[in-house]
Amino acid sequence: MPLYAALIAGLISIILWYINKRKEQNIVDRLHREKIYKALIENLPGFYQGTHLKPEEIIEHKDKFLNHFALMSLYCPDNIYKKAKEFLYSVKKDSLTAERREDTIRELILLMRKDLTEGLRVKPTKLSINDIVFFKP
Repeated sequence: MPLYAALIAGLISIILWYINKRKEQNIVDRLHREKIYKALIENLPGFYQGTHLKPEEIIEHKDKFLNHFALMSLYCPDNIYKKAKEFLYSVKKDSLTAERREDTIRELILLMRKDLTEGLRVKPTKLSINDIVFFKP
């Protein structure tokens, strides 16, 4: 009987350790995604027309955006990666109007918000793409 108790206690310890490690990894992954999302948003001005940035600053913002976009393939959910890719293709091909391109970014930001708040004790966002605005200096 003591042997069974020891085995059960050992098994429970292993299960709890595993659960704890998974939670820790989820937190680390979420922090990676948050850092990437923040960098993407901070570097969006490189894609605005009529921006106040100098040409070299625009290039710098675009480079940073692209570098963080590459990291998305490691840490971010597929739907968010695909939405960011859709935005980049629209810029490259100039296939969308400026308004539609901004809608794509708004959709991307909403997906990022949803991803970062999922599983947390936070009320789900009720923002729509029309609630997200970009102010230009």
